[in-house]
Amino acid sequence: MSATYGRELTAIVTGATSGIGLAVTELLAERGARVYLCARDARNVELTVQRLRQGLHRRRQSLRHRIA
Repeated sequence: MSATYGRELTAIVTGATSGIGLAVTELLAERGARVYLCARDARNVELTVQRLRQGLHRRRQSLRHRIA
């Protein structure tokens, strides 16, 4: 079962750049939640946000491509 949250859900994820925190962040972002990332290293947060944005952009493009 796959839920979609849209902007109805806002989450703050600690440890968001690795391990379980990263997995939770990815899941919430994929489902459309507004996610705030927290971690000890600001640079890792920036890199994680970039990777998430690129990954979500690619998934949306491939989904559009499959539907079209």
